[in-house]
Amino acid sequence: MTGPIGVIGSRSLGSSCITAKSLLCLWHLKMCDLAAFGSATILAIVTPLIGWESLVRLGNPVPISFDKATLVAVLGQIVNLVTAWLHVLASGEFAQ
Repeated sequence: MTGPIGVIGSRSLGSSCITAKSLLCLWHLKMCDLAAFGSATILAIVTPLIGWESLVRLGNPVPISFDKATLVAVLGQIVNLVTAWLHVLASGEFAQ
């Protein structure tokens, strides 16, 4: 495929060659892999900290404000329901 950009490289991948579009796709895949690696690294760092905090709170419990916790839980459920509704509308799964 040649166009205004033309063929970027001539390395053969079977019967095709590397074009600007395929390089963009390759770049996107590499960025997704890098993002996944970064996310896993952060998760590996934060998980032991959360575990440590849980062990400390088992030894020294703190009072829970159930009014605030209930409000946060209800707001979280509302956000989840609105997001699910928007997803169904966007996918057209229930379209007649």
